[in-house]
Amino acid sequence: MNFGTYRQYDSRWGNKNYNGSSNYANAGCGATACANILHAIDPSITPLTTGKYMQEHKYAIPHNGTAWDGIPACLKAFGAKDVRQVYKMSDVFSLCAKGYVGVFLFSAGTKGGITWTTSGHYIAVTGFKVLGDKHYFKTFDSGGRKHDGFFCYETQMKGLIPKIWLCKVSPDKVKKPTTKYEGAIPEPKIKYGDSGNEVKKLQKFLNWYHAGWALKVDGKCGSLTISALCSFQATEGIDPDGVYGSVSYKKANAYSQVATTPTTPTESLPKQCIDVSYWQGKISVDNWKKIKKTCGYAICRTSYTSQSKFALSKDSTFATNFKNAQKAGLKVGAYHYSQAITVAEAKKEATFMCEILKDYNVDFYVVCDFEYGGRLNSKIGKKASDIANAFCDVVKSYGYSPCIYANTSTLNSNLTQPKYPIWVAQYNDKCSYKGDKVMWQYTSKGRVSGVEAKNTNSGSANVDLSYVYVVPNCDNDLPVLTPTTYQGSFPNLVTHSGQKLAYVAKALAYPKGTKKSKYTYGIGKATNAFKKAIDKVYPNRSTWSKQCREGASCDVGSGTAIRYSGLDTKISRALAKQIPHLAESSLWKATSLKKASQMKAGDVGIYLNKGAGGHIWIGVGDKLIAEANHTGKCFFHIDTDNYTSANKKKFVIYRSTKATPIKRGDKGTEVKKLQRFLKWFGLYLGEIDGDCGEKTELAIILFQEMNGLNADGVFGSKSLSVAKKMKK
Repeated sequence: MNFGTYRQYDSRWGNKNYNGSSNYANAGCGATACANILHAIDPSITPLTTGKYMQEHKYAIPHNGTAWDGIPACLKAFGAKDVRQVYKMSDVFSLCAKGYVGVFLFSAGTKGGITWTTSGHYIAVTGFKVLGDKHYFKTFDSGGRKHDGFFCYETQMKGLIPKIWLCKVSPDKVKKPTTKYEGAIPEPKIKYGDSGNEVKKLQKFLNWYHAGWALKVDGKCGSLTISALCSFQATEGIDPDGVYGSVSYKKANAYSQVATTPTTPTESLPKQCIDVSYWQGKISVDNWKKIKKTCGYAICRTSYTSQSKFALSKDSTFATNFKNAQKAGLKVGAYHYSQAITVAEAKKEATFMCEILKDYNVDFYVVCDFEYGGRLNSKIGKKASDIANAFCDVVKSYGYSPCIYANTSTLNSNLTQPKYPIWVAQYNDKCSYKGDKVMWQYTSKGRVSGVEAKNTNSGSANVDLSYVYVVPNCDNDLPVLTPTTYQGSFPNLVTHSGQKLAYVAKALAYPKGTKKSKYTYGIGKATNAFKKAIDKVYPNRSTWSKQCREGASCDVGSGTAIRYSGLDTKISRALAKQIPHLAESSLWKATSLKKASQMKAGDVGIYLNKGAGGHIWIGVGDKLIAEANHTGKCFFHIDTDNYTSANKKKFVIYRSTKATPIKRGDKGTEVKKLQRFLKWFGLYLGEIDGDCGEKTELAIILFQEMNGLNADGVFGSKSLSVAKKMKK
């Protein structure tokens, strides 16, 4: 049985609205779990399919997720048989042993070291086995924790599953296509991990074959592509081994409009390009063959934006001209006539065009036609580069080779910082543009055989012609001229270390129920609040008390600093003996600072009086320091006195050199920096709030997965090193 392997955070739907208050990545586990089960019945079903059903039938609940009743209703609606909710685990074991599969709802909690969720989470269960007296369920977790595989019910699940729905599925509803495929058939052999143009062809073919699948056409053969390939193989009655070999090739080739044989060297095409739109009318295959004698490349207008208002339309001649040009043997690209005056509008234009192109095998540039006229004019100024680049960013994300079309004047005045290849327009006997260019449109009054005035919508046989200098790489996307690198600040893990210690100190300095202005805390409410704060910092108060004895001067401050440094917790409580241990730690560096007011968040200040006594402070920011109370009540307080080295036997301020990873629960400016980077990279969907919560953790996991790192959700030095090298 071929079940789905969809993740709810997949870029094809992850950031799309699911329930009116959140997206699929955060609330779409129910729809995704159903899609993974129903994939065995019909491979064309995706989370977008099941999500639409949930929305239309009011099962997608705002500020919640998916209603319980939505799970069995969705399974039934798409052909699952004998759908039932099962209440007794003995019945679940019996049915699963007979081949039943289904959806389990997990509640918050940890069992056997496995945390399934922190709230509520639907997970697809696709297999079952018994080993001795233990029962194992095969799960596919669509969320970021990715609990995929067999897990023991007794030791890892029991007590955490409030709802179970089971059903029978069989692929008897799968329908083979009844029409011919007009795109190019990929050649064998393709396997997991491969990349390039042949993989793109396979992805486009599989999207067509499965009638509505939305594999990202990125030329990368990952798990989703293999899943779709296995579905194709199973439907065609061949071994679903996930390798596109000669047998799969023959099956795919049988659907081709023009059956092909494995590659022979391609002919050399004339290095000129014609671009056509509605004004040239619909051009027949025979006429395209005539055009090919002059132009080996064509770029067809896919869509356009109105000059008077932001309204998007498809060119009515695009489908005919694109398909006929390819049938005639030309390499064909596409363009959108842009009138975007903001980055947001540019992204909408590009998305509109790329969604149309998903049904076509584009093997030339996909272009942002950036020319002034109407609402887009020279008043846009230097924003021109941002707008055109944003358009191409979207094009690149769809797996196409982006390009910017503009005239020399615009490129020299406003569009001065393009990140992508340039197609320059200058109607002259030579091109004066000094920047890099991949094509030069040298005339708008060209004539070629195959375009006749009587057959055009303009009544003219004049066409735009360009010289082609650089052709997109056939094996992968054409690299941008200047790869996009992150321009923001990366998190500083040493600074984060100090902030984290300051956060600990602040929790102890003025716990809930107390005020910053209160110099010392007495008994009662403040006492209890302080003890609760201690419990948050240390595993338990008894552990804390062994090092930081309640009632002893300075023990709280010194104990916190020493424990945070990773030093031996058996160090003497005597302050004079603690200081050298702290100073000897490689994680702390002595500064030349002489005033407590100079301490930053996370700094540790130590002083000994010339007489008796002394203190350890921890900076908590805003010129505030936390220290232990001399009165014996041992509550941290805020001290703004301007302590200096005068009259002190010893006065040293230390600054941490420890690099502390960012993980769930952390807060601060460095978390904000990380969130900004992850948002730029396209993985973080939340607010830039400096709070490393579930969304931030999920984005970290995705980033680590994509880059071959240990996907533990902890952003440390290895993740930071990789992040600094990233380009997109």
